[in-house]
Amino acid sequence: MKVKYYPYSLKLAKVFKISYEARTEQPTLIVELSQGEFKGYGEATAISYYNVTINQMIDKLIEVSPLLESYDFSTPDKLWNEISPLLLNGHSFLLSAIDCAAHDLYGRINNEKLHELIADDSKEIPLSNYTISIGSAKEMMDQILDKPWPIYKLKLGADTDPNVLLEIRKITDSNLRIDANAAWNLEIATKWLPFLRESGVELIEQPFAIENLSDLDEFRTICEIPIVADESCQKEEDVESCAKHFDVINIKLMKCGGLTPAIRMVKRAKELNLKLMAGCMTESSVGISAMTQIATSLDYIDADGAILLSNDPADGVKVIDGKIIYTNAFGLGINLKKEILDVVV
Repeated sequence: MKVKYYPYSLKLAKVFKISYEARTEQPTLIVELSQGEFKGYGEATAISYYNVTINQMIDKLIEVSPLLESYDFSTPDKLWNEISPLLLNGHSFLLSAIDCAAHDLYGRINNEKLHELIADDSKEIPLSNYTISIGSAKEMMDQILDKPWPIYKLKLGADTDPNVLLEIRKITDSNLRIDANAAWNLEIATKWLPFLRESGVELIEQPFAIENLSDLDEFRTICEIPIVADESCQKEEDVESCAKHFDVINIKLMKCGGLTPAIRMVKRAKELNLKLMAGCMTESSVGISAMTQIATSLDYIDADGAILLSNDPADGVKVIDGKIIYTNAFGLGINLKKEILDVVV
């Protein structure tokens, strides 16, 4: 195989705020694996919260490129098993990009659409939510009015006024999910509970810090709304522990190391009677096209990352009014635009 990479700055259409940061752009790295005439693509964004930088990923990719270029590629899972010992601890974002590119390459070589190979035909594809960034009631309501959508995920913080939910409910009948990004404690969560119930919130994502299991367990004794593990569920081994404390796990490809481990996480979560969600970060249609390949196995999905951008560098899986729309292309269905292919590295 040959290896190329494309660093790129994703521009957000609007400032995006969550409990611990606000940003207007997102650095990303797109990895290309090619064999003969076929090319596959994967993506890894540089998230400061996880201490991931573009330069770190490029340096590590250059380091492992000789192994990749000498590898006799057959299937993505075999490649993952070969390179994961070098990347899983500390470089899972890059590992995910390589693994997703390998899945894309495999599908293109074999004239297969990956989502059809992975599909759970017993389930319908869930609708994706659209994320509303943290702000005042007016700011959040303006975002909702600007983007009619069947499901909204509301980013909330420790200082957010719970009345924001009642104000939002006045202007929309859409399903509401909330995400505190680990900003709450038991006192705050308990204060929010009547407002969550009155506004009909569908689920609560990561209300407490990873280590704060005591508050989580106590809150679950009084809260009937499903609670989702996000920051608490990063790698395969987290699925077992999350089953003891959460109702749902949120699988993110970059955290777990790609589609190969994500598929195994889906299987194990079902065995443990956990419900399933897949989520995204701020990423382009390359990353979104990869994570939506497992959509038919899920109960919930958060696939709006590319919708929030003003300069998506790829065409791929679309999310229109919440619906996941696959392309007719093989692999992950990705087509890079000229603006990124012109990047010289």
